[in-house]
Amino acid sequence: MGRDIEYQELELERDADNVWELCADSREQPALLEDRIVFLLSAWMQDHTDFIGTPTQLAQQIDPDGREGITPRKVSRQVL
Repeated sequence: MGRDIEYQELELERDADNVWELCADSREQPALLEDRIVFLLSAWMQDHTDFIGTPTQLAQQIDPDGREGITPRKVSRQVL
């Protein structure tokens, strides 16, 4: 909108005492999911020297709880 302010998205939740807590900050993570996949894969590969498996298995390894929304198709596109 003509401003020099970078877009930022925050995710907030209320705790048991009805106080807002910061859960996620878009400036702390890569903005695009593709960048996020690379970031998560890189972090996972620091503890693993090799991987033999399907894109489904790899997606489960780098996003075990599914919170990132990483699918096998997205993983295979990024790895290729």
